[in-house]
Parts: sequence; structure tokens; C-alpha cells
Amino acid sequence: MEVDFRLMDHLILNAGGYTEVAEKMGITRQTLYRIAKPHHHKKAIPPTIAHLNQLAEILDLEAMTFLKKSVKRRRKKIN
Repeated sequence: MEVDFRLMDHLILNAGGYTEVAEKMGITRQTLYRIAKPHHHKKAIPPTIAHLNQLAEILDLEAMTFLKKSVKRRRKKIN
């Protein structure tokens, strides 16, 4: 399963922004950026299960919220 970074970004911003959420997690804002926006950061930190659990606890969500839902696509049957 992959992490849905776009959803994570929206949830952090709705919770009061990166600075406020980072303070609650006990990390710097820059470190939170490295976790939540790896596609924008050279020194990205891959989010661990512990990061996701802590973030979900602060945002009052389930940890599974940040995972992308797998969508099975059906192939068209060719006759």
C-alpha cells in the first residue's frame, strides 16, 4: 500500500498547519515537510508506520486513513 501524500497534506493544513502539527509531534516543521512532501524535498524522509500512527493520533483519525485505496481495474473482455 502507498501513502496518499495529497490527502496527508490537506489534513495537516486543516488541523492548523505544519508548524502547529509539528510542535504537537515534537519535531521541527522542516522534518514534517520532509515526511509529508517527499516529492518536493531533496532530503525526503520516508514515512514510517510510527510517523503515520503519531500523525493520525494528533489529527484524531485512523492510521489507515493515509494509505491509498487500491483500485482494481477490470479489463475489457475481447471476444
